[in-house]
Amino acid sequence: MTLLKTSNGVYVNIIPSDKFTGNLISLYFIFPLDNMTSTNSLLAKVLEHSNGKFRTPEVLNEELELNYGADLYVSCGMKGERQVIKFTLSFIKDSYALNGEKIADNMADLLYNIIRNPLFEGNCFNKDVVSVEKQNLKDLILSRINNKRSYAITRCREKMCENEDYGKDGVGTIEEIEKITDAQLYEHYNSFLNKSDVVLQFIGDFSESFAFSLANRIFPEKRASEYSLGINIIKNSLKTKEFEEQLNVNQSVLVLGYRIGIEYPYQDRYAYLLMNSILGGGTSSLLFKNVREKLSLCYFCASSLDSLKGIMFVYSGIAAENKEKTINAVKEQIKTLITGGVTEEELKAAKADIETQYKKIYDSQASMNSYLFSGFFSESPTSIDEIIENVKKIELPDVVAVAKKLSLDTIYFLTGLSKGDESHEQG
Repeated sequence: MTLLKTSNGVYVNIIPSDKFTGNLISLYFIFPLDNMTSTNSLLAKVLEHSNGKFRTPEVLNEELELNYGADLYVSCGMKGERQVIKFTLSFIKDSYALNGEKIADNMADLLYNIIRNPLFEGNCFNKDVVSVEKQNLKDLILSRINNKRSYAITRCREKMCENEDYGKDGVGTIEEIEKITDAQLYEHYNSFLNKSDVVLQFIGDFSESFAFSLANRIFPEKRASEYSLGINIIKNSLKTKEFEEQLNVNQSVLVLGYRIGIEYPYQDRYAYLLMNSILGGGTSSLLFKNVREKLSLCYFCASSLDSLKGIMFVYSGIAAENKEKTINAVKEQIKTLITGGVTEEELKAAKADIETQYKKIYDSQASMNSYLFSGFFSESPTSIDEIIENVKKIELPDVVAVAKKLSLDTIYFLTGLSKGDESHEQG
């Protein structure tokens, strides 16, 4: 995978694909996680709502329907220690249009209007639109608590990295969103466009000339920003922190946050990938077989790895009284890794799980889009086939070496309320 770049500094990624009947265009804006994060998110959602050519959501949706039910999606989140805002259009290929319509051209024009032709009313955006999108963002943030597993992992990340950008929210905060004025949003528009890193990604039937033409149309000026990875990696923790939060839940969630000792530019990334798979990557993993099945301590137990930041989370759904037993059981599985107690069968099963997982990326444009964008954050973007082959070369001593670098940083426990208690947190 090779990222191209326009003379104005826009990164362009073109992935030819004849596997799907549709095309996909994604425009990524990349920002620091700072005091403008909430404003970036709100502005993106306002731009999604309407523009100077398609002036209401109804008119915009009609345009999408006229183009064979094309989809527009805008998301706000984070990658490593950067905020990422994504505008995505998915639509059928021109070859499937019944009357020879130029669907790709229509969608390119729509994306241009969304980004460069916003609907202003004097020197501000429509106040009603801003108000609605503010509430939508606040509702999104508040709704996260409904998924207790995801919520607990997020809270562990926030506590673990409270003095790092990685501990911030990729959408923003309710308090910051409420403070944004119409004038501030209007004034921020040019900074949003010009003081960000931009990746324009195409999957399907696209020529290089089409891709560069759209990139230069949307961004005719020289980019003011040059991307730098800027990840603050803390290789190990000096002391394990512990936090407990009580909510009205029936099932407790335990999350252990580890520093993994990885060093940029991540020479050991494949060994870490395999280590995570052996530990908690699937039904053949140590956590699943031993902590869940053999010891019956939890309803689910798995691990996830962010090699970009150098952090691994081990998370499990448990009965509250099994907290200490589960912590000790997880530590025992990691000890098995460190002492080389993994069998050859377990090593092969983990490699097979990784191969299956990565090959599934090809099954949808959405997963391809996400994976290929992640290459922007790598010094040397790697194809899926290369990753699979590199993992196959990893041997048990390589896994043992990286497992020895694991350092337990944070224990976060989400548990039920005691009778008569209100929601509260200890730490």
